[in-house]
Amino acid sequence: MKKKKSFKIKVLTQKRTVRQYPKFILTGIIGVIVNLSILYTLTELFNVYYLISAIIAAVISATCNFMINKTWTFKEDIGERFWQKYLKFGIVWFTVILISLGILYLLTEYLHLYYLVSQFIALTVVGFISFLAHKIWVFEKYRLGKK
Repeated sequence: MKKKKSFKIKVLTQKRTVRQYPKFILTGIIGVIVNLSILYTLTELFNVYYLISAIIAAVISATCNFMINKTWTFKEDIGERFWQKYLKFGIVWFTVILISLGILYLLTEYLHLYYLVSQFIALTVVGFISFLAHKIWVFEKYRLGKK
């Protein structure tokens, strides 16, 4: 008797997921570049406290990521349930940013890593979790049995 795969295993092994994940990562890399550029500029050139700079950088880079992921990674029309999806995205983003800021703070303040290194590590850690949340919940039409 063949064992039934769990929903999580099915989602992770879909051909669509295998194609989407590299796009999500590339979008994330673009977001990291935007994020770190804004973080550095605000902190070093405008003397903004690094945690405040990180919040501003996160909002701007996250919005860029949402637009790119919506239209390229998950191939949705930009106007398709835009505000509903942006709200879901915001919930995921807020959760991810709290985790990311916590990691940034701990690595910078307690391990005394340079804040840009800490931010890069934090963004890397939350990347895969963020992909799964976006695929399964934010852009849910791509769940099994749909589209």
